[in-house]
Amino acid sequence: MNQKVIKFKIGNPEHYLRLFNGIYNLTLSERKVLAEFILIHLTLKKMGIQKNTFATDMKKRVARRLGKKNFNSLNTYLKAISDKGAIKRVDGGYEITPNLIPAGEDEIVFKIK
Repeated sequence: MNQKVIKFKIGNPEHYLRLFNGIYNLTLSERKVLAEFILIHLTLKKMGIQKNTFATDMKKRVARRLGKKNFNSLNTYLKAISDKGAIKRVDGGYEITPNLIPAGEDEIVFKIK
């Protein structure tokens, strides 16, 4: 039986999120918001800083990067993303679903039999 190999290049967290969007059904805006928070998460982790990725100052940073005037507008997106299961509520905020956090790979390979 022939095996089909499909390779996906991963350039940034938004590319990574697109691969899983069939599961989570995020809108383009929701993916952009979540991708920014994933970038923050990865940066904090790389720097060895343990901080809530969704803290107010991080929300302000994401809002600025996305051109939003009011960072509180992100709460609507976060609620929708949470309702879809891509992040989950924890004490003090949210946590990104682990399978949506890239592990440093630059491509993902699917092998279909």
